[in-house]
Amino acid sequence: MKGVKDICKGVNVWNGVRWESIPQRKNLSHYDPLTGILTDHEGNSYSTAVFGRAGRWMTVNLRTKTSPGSCENIYYPGELTSDDFSNRMDIRVAHYPNGSITNVAAVQPTTWAEEQGLLYSWALATNGKGGSDGQGNVDNIEGDGVNVDEYYEQKIQRQGICPDGWHLPSLAEWQELFAVLKEDAESNSDNFANYSSRPYTVGARGGATTAKSNIPLRAAQIPNGASNSAKEGGFDVLMTGAKTGNSMIYGNEASFWTASASLGVGTLTNKAAYATTFRPANTTDMVIGSAMRTFLYSVRCKQN
Repeated sequence: MKGVKDICKGVNVWNGVRWESIPQRKNLSHYDPLTGILTDHEGNSYSTAVFGRAGRWMTVNLRTKTSPGSCENIYYPGELTSDDFSNRMDIRVAHYPNGSITNVAAVQPTTWAEEQGLLYSWALATNGKGGSDGQGNVDNIEGDGVNVDEYYEQKIQRQGICPDGWHLPSLAEWQELFAVLKEDAESNSDNFANYSSRPYTVGARGGATTAKSNIPLRAAQIPNGASNSAKEGGFDVLMTGAKTGNSMIYGNEASFWTASASLGVGTLTNKAAYATTFRPANTTDMVIGSAMRTFLYSVRCKQN
C-alpha cells in the first residue's frame, strides 16, 4: 500500500498547526444564505434545509474526494488488500455507490447521480479522528487520545471531511433530527395523507419514513419513503447502499456516519463508530448502531 502524504505538492505555508498549500487556502468552501446552496472546496454544490431546532443540514449526500486542508492519500477499494480492510482503521477510503469493489481506479458506475454522493470510511469522514492507528479518539483530550464511547455525549464538534463552517453530525444531532421529523411529519412529507397512520416509525427510531425518498434506486426494492424532495427542503434519503465486506447493498439501504466514536465489543473493540441506517419497508425503518470503521457509508453535513 502506498504511503501517506504529509505535505501537498507545490508551495506550502505553516499556519501554526500544520502545513497548508496556497491553492487550498484560496479554494475555500462557501454557503449562500439567500439560496441555501453550499459549495465545498472542490466546487461541488449541495442543497440544504433547516429542520427546526435540529438546524440546517445538507439534503443530498456529500461527494467531495478530498478533505479540506488535508493532502492525505485517499484510496479506492480495488487498491487495498483484505488485510487493509480488516486491520487498518486509519485508511481513508472513498467509493461510488454501486461501484465495483475490485477496480483499482474509481470508475463511476452508470447508475450514479450527483445526489447519491460518495461512500466514505470513518477515518476519511472524520478526517482522522481515530488517530494514527484509527482505533483511538483524538478528540478525547483528557484521555490523551484513547478511545471513548460517545453514545450519550460528544464533547468536541468534528468538521471531518465537511466544508468549512459545517461538521459531521454527532449521534445526538442525528437523534434530534429524527425527533423533529417525527414531530413535524406533515411539513416534511410530500405524501403525508397516505402515511397518516404511520408517518414515522414508532419509538426512538421516529422520523425514518419522513426522511426517506420515495424514489427506488432498484426497481425491485421500494424504499417506502414519504420525504419531500431535496429541492423542496426534504431530507430525501436515497437507498445508496454501503460497502460492508464484499457487498455494496445498493438500493437496499442507506447508512450514514456520525462523528461519534464507539467502544465496540468483541472483534469491534476500538474499531467501531456510530452510524444510522435506513431500510425499506419493514419493522426497522431506521436503526442506530456501531459499525466497523472500515465500512464505507454516506455523509451528510450540518451547519455549525
